[in-house]
Amino acid sequence: EYLDIILEEVVRLNDILDNFQNLAKPLNVIKEPLSIDHVITKTIQLAEVAFLPMEITSSLTADIPSVNADASSLKQVFLNLIKNAAEACVMGGKLRIVMASVPPWVKITFLDNGGGIPPEILDQIFEPFFTTKASGMGMGLAISQRIIQAHDGRIEVRNIPPQGAEVSMFLPAYRS
Repeated sequence: EYLDIILEEVVRLNDILDNFQNLAKPLNVIKEPLSIDHVITKTIQLAEVAFLPMEITSSLTADIPSVNADASSLKQVFLNLIKNAAEACVMGGKLRIVMASVPPWVKITFLDNGGGIPPEILDQIFEPFFTTKASGMGMGLAISQRIIQAHDGRIEVRNIPPQGAEVSMFLPAYRS
């Protein structure tokens, strides 16, 4: 089971390097009908193997429509959001992932109980090379936004009082 996860991650990391090298070029996403809940479940398993110090729960339901997407690219987005949430939360941090059908979209929302995003930088977080971290290049959210846009979707971020942030992605539901 772990070997399968490792092999999938080698492919995903190669895709990250390709996307980073081609930041100015269109992304190469290979779309196929897939179940978002399956991608989220595998991503959560990977995050747990990486021992991220937070509790991750998900509300995944079978009645969510499929999307036409590249599973590896979406896993990259989801892992980036999980990692960001883990860094934003103190020990005992919590992340909740919720899926909903909002025709014509499938909405995937990540809600954490961290400190939120300072309002003065909220408009900058998707800019390449923008970061508030001591380490890191500020590429994670920029690449994540590009991936979601390459899937004809959109990504939104807002603070949720009294604490935490909410990142919502909207991907078109698959129509056969």
